[in-house]
Amino acid sequence: MFPKEIITKAIADIEKASKENNTDLFSKTRDIFQARVDTYVSRTSKYLESAVIGELGNNTYDHNLDYDGSHLRGAFFSYNDTGDFVILADFGEGVKKTISRVKNVADDLEAIRLVFTEHISSRSLENRGNGLKFVSEAITEHAWQLFFQSGTAVCSIDKNGMSFYNSDIDIIGCLAILDFKGN
Repeated sequence: MFPKEIITKAIADIEKASKENNTDLFSKTRDIFQARVDTYVSRTSKYLESAVIGELGNNTYDHNLDYDGSHLRGAFFSYNDTGDFVILADFGEGVKKTISRVKNVADDLEAIRLVFTEHISSRSLENRGNGLKFVSEAITEHAWQLFFQSGTAVCSIDKNGMSFYNSDIDIIGCLAILDFKGN
Protein backbone atom coordinates (compact mmCIF):
# COMPACT_ATOMS: atom_id res chain seq x y z
CA MET A 1 0.00 0.00 0.00
CA PHE A 2 1.24 3.48 -0.83
CA PRO A 3 1.98 5.76 2.13
CA LYS A 4 -0.44 8.65 2.53
CA GLU A 5 2.35 11.22 2.04
CA ILE A 6 3.03 9.87 -1.48
CA ILE A 7 -0.66 10.17 -2.36
CA THR A 8 -0.92 13.67 -0.88
CA LYS A 9 2.20 14.81 -2.77
CA ALA A 10 0.88 13.35 -6.04
CA ILE A 11 -2.42 15.22 -5.61
CA ALA A 12 -0.56 18.48 -4.85
CA ASP A 13 1.70 18.04 -7.92
CA ILE A 14 -1.29 17.40 -10.17
CA GLU A 15 -3.18 20.43 -8.81
CA LYS A 16 -0.09 22.61 -9.28
CA ALA A 17 0.45 21.42 -12.86
CA SER A 18 -3.21 22.11 -13.64
CA LYS A 19 -3.15 25.62 -12.16
CA GLU A 20 0.09 26.39 -14.03
CA ASN A 21 -1.45 25.07 -17.27
CA ASN A 22 1.46 22.65 -17.63
CA THR A 23 0.84 21.04 -21.00
CA ASP A 24 4.05 18.99 -20.65
CA LEU A 25 2.21 16.91 -18.05
CA PHE A 26 -1.40 17.15 -19.31
CA SER A 27 -2.34 15.60 -22.64
CA LYS A 28 -5.48 17.32 -23.87
CA THR A 29 -6.09 14.74 -26.59
CA ARG A 30 -5.61 11.00 -26.99
CA ASP A 31 -2.97 11.38 -29.73
CA ILE A 32 -0.79 13.55 -27.48
CA PHE A 33 -1.20 11.05 -24.64
CA GLN A 34 -0.30 8.14 -26.95
CA ALA A 35 2.81 9.98 -28.15
CA ARG A 36 3.87 10.39 -24.51
CA VAL A 37 3.27 6.69 -23.82
CA ASP A 38 5.37 5.88 -26.91
CA THR A 39 8.14 8.12 -25.53
CA TYR A 40 7.88 6.30 -22.20
CA VAL A 41 8.40 2.97 -24.01
CA SER A 42 11.36 4.26 -26.03
CA ARG A 43 13.02 5.57 -22.86
CA THR A 44 12.30 2.57 -20.62
CA SER A 45 11.59 -0.47 -22.87
CA LYS A 46 8.65 -1.24 -20.53
CA TYR A 47 6.09 -2.64 -22.96
CA LEU A 48 3.64 -4.40 -20.65
CA GLU A 49 3.83 -1.47 -18.25
CA SER A 50 2.98 0.86 -21.13
CA ALA A 51 -0.11 -1.24 -21.89
CA VAL A 52 -1.26 -0.77 -18.28
CA ILE A 53 -0.56 2.97 -18.50
CA GLY A 54 -2.38 3.17 -21.83
CA GLU A 55 -5.46 1.39 -20.51
CA LEU A 56 -5.72 3.66 -17.47
CA GLY A 57 -4.94 6.85 -19.40
CA ASN A 58 -7.20 6.08 -22.35
CA ASN A 59 -10.16 5.86 -19.96
CA THR A 60 -9.77 9.64 -19.63
CA TYR A 61 -10.75 10.02 -23.28
CA ASP A 62 -13.20 7.12 -23.52
CA HIS A 63 -15.43 7.89 -20.56
CA ASN A 64 -15.32 11.57 -19.65
CA LEU A 65 -17.94 13.83 -21.12
CA ASP A 66 -17.57 16.62 -18.58
CA TYR A 67 -14.67 18.19 -16.70
CA ASP A 68 -14.40 20.33 -13.63
CA GLY A 69 -14.11 23.79 -15.21
CA SER A 70 -11.30 25.00 -12.96
CA HIS A 71 -8.83 22.36 -14.15
CA LEU A 72 -7.12 21.24 -17.34
CA ARG A 73 -8.79 18.74 -19.63
CA GLY A 74 -7.08 15.48 -20.50
CA ALA A 75 -4.77 13.04 -18.80
CA PHE A 76 -1.96 13.97 -16.42
CA PHE A 77 1.00 11.62 -17.01
CA SER A 78 4.25 11.75 -15.07
CA TYR A 79 6.95 9.19 -14.33
CA ASN A 80 10.38 8.99 -12.71
CA ASP A 81 13.67 8.51 -14.60
CA THR A 82 13.47 4.71 -14.61
CA GLY A 83 9.77 4.58 -15.47
CA ASP A 84 9.08 2.48 -12.38
CA PHE A 85 6.90 5.07 -10.64
CA VAL A 86 4.01 6.52 -12.66
CA ILE A 87 1.21 8.95 -11.86
CA LEU A 88 -1.89 9.30 -14.03
CA ALA A 89 -4.88 11.52 -13.31
CA ASP A 90 -7.73 13.48 -14.76
CA PHE A 91 -10.28 16.00 -13.51
CA GLY A 92 -13.16 14.35 -15.32
CA GLU A 93 -16.46 12.97 -14.09
CA GLY A 94 -15.05 10.19 -11.97
CA VAL A 95 -16.00 6.54 -11.85
CA LYS A 96 -19.34 6.89 -10.03
CA LYS A 97 -20.85 9.42 -12.44
CA THR A 98 -19.48 7.59 -15.46
CA ILE A 99 -20.68 4.12 -14.49
CA SER A 100 -24.05 5.52 -13.32
CA ARG A 101 -24.95 5.92 -16.98
CA VAL A 102 -25.48 2.16 -17.19
CA LYS A 103 -26.01 1.00 -13.60
CA ASN A 104 -27.32 2.55 -10.40
CA VAL A 105 -24.59 2.69 -7.78
CA ALA A 106 -24.99 3.95 -4.24
CA ASP A 107 -21.60 5.59 -3.79
CA ASP A 108 -18.00 5.92 -4.99
CA LEU A 109 -16.96 2.70 -3.25
CA GLU A 110 -19.62 0.58 -4.94
CA ALA A 111 -18.72 2.12 -8.31
CA ILE A 112 -14.99 1.51 -8.01
CA ARG A 113 -15.48 -2.06 -6.77
CA LEU A 114 -17.80 -2.71 -9.73
CA VAL A 115 -15.39 -1.47 -12.42
CA PHE A 116 -12.47 -3.45 -11.05
CA THR A 117 -14.32 -6.72 -10.50
CA GLU A 118 -17.05 -6.98 -13.16
CA HIS A 119 -17.18 -6.69 -16.93
CA ILE A 120 -19.00 -3.39 -17.27
CA SER A 121 -18.61 -0.30 -19.40
CA SER A 122 -20.24 3.11 -19.33
CA ARG A 123 -20.75 2.68 -23.07
CA SER A 124 -23.75 0.41 -22.64
CA LEU A 125 -24.20 -0.69 -26.22
CA GLU A 126 -20.63 -1.93 -26.54
CA ASN A 127 -19.40 -5.32 -25.37
CA ARG A 128 -16.48 -3.95 -23.37
CA GLY A 129 -15.45 -3.59 -19.77
CA ASN A 130 -12.29 -5.69 -19.69
CA GLY A 131 -9.70 -2.90 -19.37
CA LEU A 132 -9.49 -2.57 -15.61
CA LYS A 133 -9.59 -6.34 -15.26
CA PHE A 134 -6.49 -6.48 -17.53
CA VAL A 135 -4.85 -3.81 -15.36
CA SER A 136 -5.58 -5.65 -12.11
CA GLU A 137 -4.40 -8.99 -13.54
CA ALA A 138 -1.13 -7.51 -14.81
CA ILE A 139 -0.48 -5.73 -11.49
CA THR A 140 -1.15 -8.91 -9.52
CA GLU A 141 0.76 -11.26 -11.84
CA HIS A 142 3.93 -9.12 -11.79
CA ALA A 143 3.75 -8.16 -8.09
CA TRP A 144 3.49 -4.46 -8.96
CA GLN A 145 1.42 -1.95 -6.98
CA LEU A 146 -1.55 0.19 -7.96
CA PHE A 147 -3.37 2.88 -6.00
CA PHE A 148 -6.51 4.03 -7.84
CA GLN A 149 -8.88 6.63 -6.41
CA SER A 150 -12.03 8.29 -7.68
CA GLY A 151 -14.07 10.49 -5.37
CA THR A 152 -13.48 9.03 -1.92
CA ALA A 153 -13.17 5.40 -3.05
CA VAL A 154 -9.86 3.58 -3.42
CA CYS A 155 -8.83 0.34 -5.09
CA SER A 156 -5.41 -0.81 -3.93
CA ILE A 157 -3.64 -3.76 -5.54
CA ASP A 158 -0.39 -5.21 -4.25
CA LYS A 159 1.19 -8.55 -3.36
CA ASN A 160 -1.62 -9.11 -0.84
CA GLY A 161 -4.31 -8.81 -3.51
CA MET A 162 -7.01 -6.26 -4.17
CA SER A 163 -8.65 -4.15 -1.47
CA PHE A 164 -11.29 -1.43 -1.51
CA TYR A 165 -11.79 1.31 1.06
CA ASN A 166 -12.86 4.92 1.53
CA SER A 167 -10.36 7.73 1.84
CA ASP A 168 -10.76 10.91 3.87
CA ILE A 169 -9.63 12.79 0.74
CA ASP A 170 -12.24 13.45 -1.95
CA ILE A 171 -10.71 13.91 -5.38
CA ILE A 172 -12.24 15.13 -8.62
CA GLY A 173 -11.91 12.63 -11.45
CA CYS A 174 -9.43 9.78 -11.11
CA LEU A 175 -5.93 9.27 -9.74
CA ALA A 176 -3.71 6.25 -10.42
CA ILE A 177 -0.29 5.70 -8.88
CA LEU A 178 1.70 2.75 -10.19
CA ASP A 179 4.87 1.19 -8.83
CA PHE A 180 6.41 -1.19 -11.35
CA LYS A 181 9.38 -2.18 -9.17
CA GLY A 182 7.25 -4.71 -7.37
CA ASN A 183 6.68 -5.20 -3.70
